[in-house]
Amino acid sequence: MEVEVSAHTDARGKDQYNLDLYKSRAASTLEYLVSKGIERNRLKSIGYGEMQPLNECTEEGICDDEEYDINRRCEFKILN
Repeated sequence: MEVEVSAHTDARGKDQYNLDLYKSRAASTLEYLVSKGIERNRLKSIGYGEMQPLNECTEEGICDDEEYDINRRCEFKILN
């Protein structure tokens, strides 16, 4: 089985900060899984940043903290 680890951020903050954040979040999650015994060659890490929100919080200042929190996440997708 191969798994994609995808990392997401919310719409708050500067673009470069969010880019660094989702790359770091994806890499950290992947490293955690490797530390638990999952073979690195079975994992793929990708960052989507703020491109795939789960709600309508697509700009800074339009939602409350809890709504933005929903978009900060890592997801796992089975590739094959």
